[in-house]
Amino acid sequence: MYDDTGRCGLHHLCIWTDDYDKTVEEFLAEGFEEAMKLESIDGRRASYFDCRDVFGVFIKVNAPSADLWNAVKAKADSWDGERALLSMSDLLS
Repeated sequence: MYDDTGRCGLHHLCIWTDDYDKTVEEFLAEGFEEAMKLESIDGRRASYFDCRDVFGVFIKVNAPSADLWNAVKAKADSWDGERALLSMSDLLS
């Protein structure tokens, strides 16, 4: 999934959906290959679809996560305007 050796540019776009299962079904029905499916120990789910032929990137579909949303919002609200990129561990700390 992340073995794009020698390739530069945007790798994937992420979308959040209120109905993860339905959105996954829609991508599959359109013929997009599910390149990777993830489920964390606490139940967070995500799927990467190979949409490179159509959009030039993978599309990541995320299930709703109030904890992650609240973490993103808290970091955005307290942003000092300096450091723009955060790792997931920074985000969830």
